[in-house]
Amino acid sequence: MAVGVKSSRRKSRLAPGRPRRDTSGVSRSTILEAARALYGASGYTSVTMLEIAKKVGCRSPSLYHHFESRQDIFRALVDRGLRLYEHYRPSIDSADPLAQLRWRFWRYYEFSKAHPEYFALIFVDLASPPGDEALLRRVLSGAETRRRFKACLDLGVIPSGSNPAQVVKVLWCAIHGAAVMGLRGRTPGKDDLANWTLDLAIDGVCSGLLLKRPQPRPSALVAFAGRRQR
Repeated sequence: MAVGVKSSRRKSRLAPGRPRRDTSGVSRSTILEAARALYGASGYTSVTMLEIAKKVGCRSPSLYHHFESRQDIFRALVDRGLRLYEHYRPSIDSADPLAQLRWRFWRYYEFSKAHPEYFALIFVDLASPPGDEALLRRVLSGAETRRRFKACLDLGVIPSGSNPAQVVKVLWCAIHGAAVMGLRGRTPGKDDLANWTLDLAIDGVCSGLLLKRPQPRPSALVAFAGRRQR
């Protein structure tokens, strides 16, 4: 499913091919893990280089051997999360085209549970910096979801004339809402709620409900979905 997210070219003041020499013994991976843990506890705007250094157990200057800024650390975290999402349970063992289409959205929900910090960074937290543009385009292009939609359309599972972009937005809004509620940790039976919500949205699509209603005017939620479509 194609999700449009924050996009910006990363710029670095470090001379290409000449990284600063690190004598602290602190690894890039250790820094990223510390930043991820702090982000999960307090959010992007509350994480500082000093707090990351304390979490790692080093002095702040040691971080700059690997990253030029806090933003650079979080860009690397977004890229790591995108790669995790790209390979996260991409398909299911089913010949049912509707089940395959449903999975493209359900895996999004499952990813939110398996990797909540990365999910929030990529799909929820607009304050955090963007990742690599080429990686964003590849991972969130939605090509596979469009193929699954076309298979359902060709078999008549989804009514002819259904707008693929509209269908994807409706299904994404349904599962995104359930995923974000699940992140808050205060939703009893959140898996059941996510299942019911997605199934109701799919049932509406398959019954032709979107064809029976006038095209809605763009709203803040639909505009947001358009920016972050899987």
